[in-house]
Amino acid sequence: MNRLPIVSIRIAVAVAAAGLAFFIAGCETNQIKPPIDTNAVIWTKITTPSNGGALEPLFPSWHDSTIAFQYTEVLGFTVNYHIGLVKQDGSNLTLYREAGPTHDLFPHWVNDTMLVYSSDKGGNGHFLIWYRDLPSGKTVNLPGVTSLDSWGPVARPGQPGLAYTDGQTFLEGRITLIPDTTAVTQTPLTPDTLKAGEPDWDPAGNRICFSADDPFGARNIWLMTLSGNSFVSMRRLTTEGVHDLNPRFSADGTKIVFRSDRSGKSGIWWVSPDSLQMAPRLIAFDDVENIVVSPAWSPDGKELVVSSGNKNPTAITTDNRALYILSNLGL
Repeated sequence: MNRLPIVSIRIAVAVAAAGLAFFIAGCETNQIKPPIDTNAVIWTKITTPSNGGALEPLFPSWHDSTIAFQYTEVLGFTVNYHIGLVKQDGSNLTLYREAGPTHDLFPHWVNDTMLVYSSDKGGNGHFLIWYRDLPSGKTVNLPGVTSLDSWGPVARPGQPGLAYTDGQTFLEGRITLIPDTTAVTQTPLTPDTLKAGEPDWDPAGNRICFSADDPFGARNIWLMTLSGNSFVSMRRLTTEGVHDLNPRFSADGTKIVFRSDRSGKSGIWWVSPDSLQMAPRLIAFDDVENIVVSPAWSPDGKELVVSSGNKNPTAITTDNRALYILSNLGL
């Protein structure tokens, strides 16, 4: 069955627009990379774009020496999304393909051998939470989740449970906690009036960073603190009228990286979750005609992996997007 109509209605909003048009048209201009000097960030490409956008990596997650990511497969008029793996040096590229039209999105590592992700496989057009065991290739759905759609699940470090976005798209929902995946209950953590998404845990499993809209069309980075499974507090870390997205905690919990169009350029920035006065600090701008998205830290916090490529804000797929390792960050 051709799934392109479903892609147009659901995926084009939640995935293609999210990956390639996070910026509202016209927000990114005059993009430059910092000058080449001894302190300049080094960009190293680790995947090669393929013809027709069949390998368009987005939303990487880095564990040990392996990076998991979401990629695009175009078969005629059908667009599928699957999960891939690649070593940090660009070797051992592995592409997982589900049978039939399937959209597997937002992979995150659970442990050394398992990924958690969103998929519409068996979901009657809706996105459920799935696990993939890498050694066996077995995929298992997390039963008992009553959300209509479950986006971007992230396992809680050091304890059972996970957080995800419950909503029509992964940017417009409620950050929701499942305290224990063996006895599924769901606890909304953000109000339904706040268009929130993209949760990520700190390494202690006590705080969640996420992005959310404001009433004036901007999007900023937020921080939530929990005590056990109970909400304690929430505050906004960035406040400007810009578009800040894709937040990720560093492995030591002292930094949150995100991508932004602040300064009118497509760039990667970071902010401290602990400082009330610290302004966001730039890590790197992208090249002209590109948009950089989906930053994720290396396990040691010394490098980043990002997705960078074509700036077309309306395309479902492009043929020049790739994963890059950013090193020599100067942090």
